[in-house]
Amino acid sequence: MADATASTSASPAAAVGGGRKRARKARKRSKKNKPATGSNNPNESGSDSSSEDEAPSKAAPTPKATPSKASANPAPAPKPSSSAAPASQGLSQVNLHKPSFITRAPTTSARKFTISVAIPGSIVLNAQSPELQSRLAAHIARACAIFNVDEIVVFNEGELRSETSDPYQHRHNQQHRGTKRRYNEPQNAKTQQGEGEVQEGGEGEEEGKGGGFEPHTFLARVLQYLETPQYLRKALFPMHRDLRLAGLMPPLDCPHHLRFEDESEYREGVTVDTPHWARNRGAGGGGNSVYVNIGLRDPIEASLPTTAKLESGVRVTVRMPINTYEPGSIVSPREPVERLGWYWGYSVRLASSLSSVLTSCPFSSSSGYDLVIGTSERGVSLADLAIATSAQTPVALPSGETIQPLPSSFNHALVVFGGLSGLEVAVEQDEGIKLDRHTAKDLFDAWVNVVENQGSRTVRTEEAIMIALARLKPILEGVAENKK
Repeated sequence: MADATASTSASPAAAVGGGRKRARKARKRSKKNKPATGSNNPNESGSDSSSEDEAPSKAAPTPKATPSKASANPAPAPKPSSSAAPASQGLSQVNLHKPSFITRAPTTSARKFTISVAIPGSIVLNAQSPELQSRLAAHIARACAIFNVDEIVVFNEGELRSETSDPYQHRHNQQHRGTKRRYNEPQNAKTQQGEGEVQEGGEGEEEGKGGGFEPHTFLARVLQYLETPQYLRKALFPMHRDLRLAGLMPPLDCPHHLRFEDESEYREGVTVDTPHWARNRGAGGGGNSVYVNIGLRDPIEASLPTTAKLESGVRVTVRMPINTYEPGSIVSPREPVERLGWYWGYSVRLASSLSSVLTSCPFSSSSGYDLVIGTSERGVSLADLAIATSAQTPVALPSGETIQPLPSSFNHALVVFGGLSGLEVAVEQDEGIKLDRHTAKDLFDAWVNVVENQGSRTVRTEEAIMIALARLKPILEGVAENKK
């Protein structure tokens, strides 16, 4: 009897709950079907309790009320859609919520000159943790990408501190940094066990033998990783200890870092083996073609020069075909820059010393860098150098020093930055350069101070890179324009 009473008492409550759910669903459907007329009729705004069948009948009289209000106004307001139509036509194919370089045309039609930056790898040692080291490398990469740097050279400035003068610093940098030590291992234990742990983590053979943290290779690897498009990183970069914090690094988002849906005349890719569907139909890459993964659904076929041969796993630049039935073509990575004026990333080069930076130029083996600029806080003012260059006449300073202008033309410019001890010490430590710290400025075409009257005692190298490129780029572009 109690069960029957409970069931009968629960049935009205369930009916009431079901009715409320149906009423809420009806209100939601009525709101969706209500036309966006902007009417202020209280009957329409208070029709939340109406059913689905009543919503169209109440929305029907609204078109009759709208003309009466419009006729009462002497001058109706202009339609926003008509005024915004011309502005939206030029951006119809661009997602405004996703910035892209395609929305802004380059300022120059072509760019023949190159800008290179040389930095010592020892600046990484100034960061106190692997996280800060990764952020430092990413900061340098973004600064160079923002100002269209074509090459980054990481050089070894030599052993600036000896073990006798600073034994703790030497042991800390050369032995313990970058290696593991168990909690129960004594501090003066040998590092063979730590080296074995590093090798198990997937580190390369070159660092497994050395057993220590190599700041030069670390900085070069991170810079090269960030410059590579996202869809090529898995194929070109195996698991490595230096890249374990890649998720903390901000992306460069360069023009060649294209998404799947982006359209571009050029794309970066990596050569792959001929797909099975191409072998089955007899369209496998012959002597003059190869298949390239360019970040799309399937690899595409790209033609090569007559005598060229490429193995799988090589990064290339592909000029996209006009239609899907024609193959693309492998071109030089400088073609988008020299033909269209686009920025197409930077290359990374490791140098054993500062002298090898100056003597090995990948852009021109005969002439090398024809404009070399050194940076130092003891250099001349960059503002005075800009005045002398614009007028192409020497500028005499009150101190009696004369500032010579930059050359009237150049093809390959190189800006050299020093490390923690300055560029003068790096010049003095190089065995291939017969100069000391007092005559180091004779090695360069210009010896400038990029931060005059600085408020801090020191300017970090990553800060000097950003400041120097921001101030030097207009000067170098002006010299290049005068050459034309």
